[in-house]
Amino acid sequence: MGTIGSSSYNTLSLSLDYYLSKRTDVYVIGSTQFASGTDSTGRAARATLNALTASSTDRQTFVQLGIRHKFCCRAIGNGPVAQFSEFTV
Repeated sequence: MGTIGSSSYNTLSLSLDYYLSKRTDVYVIGSTQFASGTDSTGRAARATLNALTASSTDRQTFVQLGIRHKFCCRAIGNGPVAQFSEFTV
């Protein structure tokens, strides 16, 4: 939670990870933000989650689903190097 001027921003985030096997997992990440008050320009505060375009309202929600598979252990130099492959919808 943070306050800038007379605006207030409350953010809730959640992530879940479920392993299908030793090297494969599915995940969901979600975040929502609620804004209230007025921003530094005197307009109604708008929700703005990192890496997303600012919302046109006082609320913004983001959900990401994905499956990840780890291709592991190809020797390079003196030790193994893990390689990761990720698919997100």
